[in-house]
Amino acid sequence: MSSYSSDLLHDNFEKRKHKTVGSLFAYPLLIVLIVLIGIFVGKTLFGTSSLEVLLDLKQEDKELTKKIYLLKKENARLQKRYLEYKILMPLEETQ
Repeated sequence: MSSYSSDLLHDNFEKRKHKTVGSLFAYPLLIVLIVLIGIFVGKTLFGTSSLEVLLDLKQEDKELTKKIYLLKKENARLQKRYLEYKILMPLEETQ
């Protein structure tokens, strides 16, 4: 019976040995993975192509779209004024 318990102890030791070796590789791998995810999230939120930059560009796009609309409106008003002036000029010259 002592050889049986000796075999059980040996098997249990071997299982723990393999589990320890596996965990030695798992923890550093997990740490590296967490660091890489942290770097990715950091660059996404604060990098050159970050969320903040995207939101700033969207705001700038809105402002420029509004400016374009106002300039087109002013351009139409000035064209109308020019055409009215151009139509009236020949009438003044004949009188």
